[in-house]
Amino acid sequence: GDDGTVRLWRVNGDAAGDAAGDVTVTARATLVGVTGGWAAFTPAGGYKAEGEVGGEFWHVVGMTRFAPGELDRHLPGARRLARGEEL
Repeated sequence: GDDGTVRLWRVNGDAAGDAAGDVTVTARATLVGVTGGWAAFTPAGGYKAEGEVGGEFWHVVGMTRFAPGELDRHLPGARRLARGEEL
């Protein structure tokens, strides 16, 4: 998009749909390009980041901002994905 965001989608079925005419589309990940790096996060809370993303990518609880990794021990869904781990 115009804001530098890319969203990856998983599409189950073909363009015509299945026998019932249904196509399932699921958000897979959102990637955000920032000056000097990038961040990617999944709907389940997994995330990856490379480069300098401080101040550009963070978690928010209420009105409080947390750096990537700061909540990993406290929130089971928020976890850094290994470099080779699939989004």
